[in-house]
Amino acid sequence: DKHYAPDAKLVKENADLVAHYWNFPGEAKDAGSEKHYDDLADKYDFILEDVCGYNDPLMVAREAKKRLPEGAQILDAGAGTGILGRYCIEQGFKDLWAVDGSEKMLEKARTLGYYHEAHKVLVGINPMPEHFANKFDGMVATGCFLKGHFTPKAVQPILDTLKIGGLMIFSIRNFYLVEGEEMGYATEFKRLTEAGIIEI
Repeated sequence: DKHYAPDAKLVKENADLVAHYWNFPGEAKDAGSEKHYDDLADKYDFILEDVCGYNDPLMVAREAKKRLPEGAQILDAGAGTGILGRYCIEQGFKDLWAVDGSEKMLEKARTLGYYHEAHKVLVGINPMPEHFANKFDGMVATGCFLKGHFTPKAVQPILDTLKIGGLMIFSIRNFYLVEGEEMGYATEFKRLTEAGIIEI
């Protein structure tokens, strides 16, 4: 699996922590998702990078480098503790903004100094900051388009933050792109494509 390169020894030594990480709430519609990540904030980077060897942030940042100019304004949606932001900085981007549903995660992210602003928003549930409308050249996200996280209702609010021609660059597993899958991402992307709102 190119998305993960776990350290077997650390996985074994931190089995309870890893199990807690993977025990996502069923739906990101209330305080359940927020509490899950608030509880993990202090250990989040260790779990994802050291234990699980999560590669998606690096892959998405590299893809952004290919597709966006260095001076692009970028929204990191579901920014968490700022892991993806760090990789974007390493790729030469400097104009980063963030939203996430966990205040404790954002507290970690803000200390890094990568983001102009970092707002607590459950994307698709809470409104985006008004001044984010039509602002960004691109949006990046990892670990967000999956069960227990962003629902399909998150897509339109993200699109509303983008300039005309702006790009959504994010990781998603292939099975979520099969029409009829339980989350409804494929159906929403098809609807937006057929309406001429997005191109894939």
